[in-house]
Amino acid sequence: MSTWLCLRFSQLPLQCLSRSEEQPIVVLARQRVVRANDCAAALGIREGMGGSTVRALAGDDPVQLLERDESAEHRCLQQLCCWAYSITPTLYTWREDCLQLEIGGCLNLFRGLDALLAEVDSGISSRGYHAQYGLASTPGAAWLLSFANTDAAMALQQPLEERLAPLPLTLLDDFSTTVDSLRRAGLHTLGDILALPTTALGRRCGKAFTHFLQQVLGEFRLVPFSVGDASPEQVAEVLDLLWGGPETLIVISSDLSHYHDYETARRLDAATTRAIEALRPADLDYESACGRVPVSGLLPAHGKVVGWLRTRPGHRRSTPSSRSSPQQHWSPAPRARRAWCCTALLMGRWGPLRRAIST
Repeated sequence: MSTWLCLRFSQLPLQCLSRSEEQPIVVLARQRVVRANDCAAALGIREGMGGSTVRALAGDDPVQLLERDESAEHRCLQQLCCWAYSITPTLYTWREDCLQLEIGGCLNLFRGLDALLAEVDSGISSRGYHAQYGLASTPGAAWLLSFANTDAAMALQQPLEERLAPLPLTLLDDFSTTVDSLRRAGLHTLGDILALPTTALGRRCGKAFTHFLQQVLGEFRLVPFSVGDASPEQVAEVLDLLWGGPETLIVISSDLSHYHDYETARRLDAATTRAIEALRPADLDYESACGRVPVSGLLPAHGKVVGWLRTRPGHRRSTPSSRSSPQQHWSPAPRARRAWCCTALLMGRWGPLRRAIST
């Protein structure tokens, strides 16, 4: 199971410009406070205040006002990203102030989570930064938990939904309209919406919002079905019912030809490959593939389908049958291309699966 550590540098707009605590320092954007150091916070200066209010609160105390520099923030985050490669090779920047580190694969290298976190603490503090941590099985959940208290944020052994439950919905700023609607209905925390049935939540909030929650929770639903004696039209009807949106992934597995000598198998398999890649179900017949019916049910180009044939070099030899001659039966074809999986993927997040299968 993946383990993601989110490092959220909430003070990055300030710390990329100044890390001094000797006097009040305030970072402004459009004359509004974005960040303030501890000295400024002690004077009552808070985010969102105007520049004139800052000056009034400071009184006779000298206060340094700095204009936000987003390019400097980006450079600092990239520098932190370079350092984080000493922890794990699997990481990326998230939003404008976070790093996401997949640490599950390197725990043995550090001899446990505690030693790894100690190395992270040391690396961040030695560079003059401060970060909030979140630990979870998905990047989205790790980011949300970086806003939780430390005990919940790092309690990987506790159920994820319990750890997320107290967090406010206002964190989901990518869905501000949906969140406003939920809050008007009296739902204010992630726990409130996670308690709702999935279908009801989908009707109220839409597919994009429910898909985001599924990504956060690492959830998906597998719906297996066997074609049997169904027709391609019946298969197509079922697939249309199962299609939910860009998040839907449909996998169809099939061998190609059987009971043929080497040259015949090569010719038939090549023709089947071309038909699948060109989305031409009419070109598939009884000799093409044992899974020709489900493949033919998916291939009609109705605007959703992306077809992909996965083949690899392998060892193929004809299988005995009443029609096979002894020469056909015992002649192997080691250089034949054996299609081990014919996979048709609906448009959506199919790239990661393709890369996973390729390895």
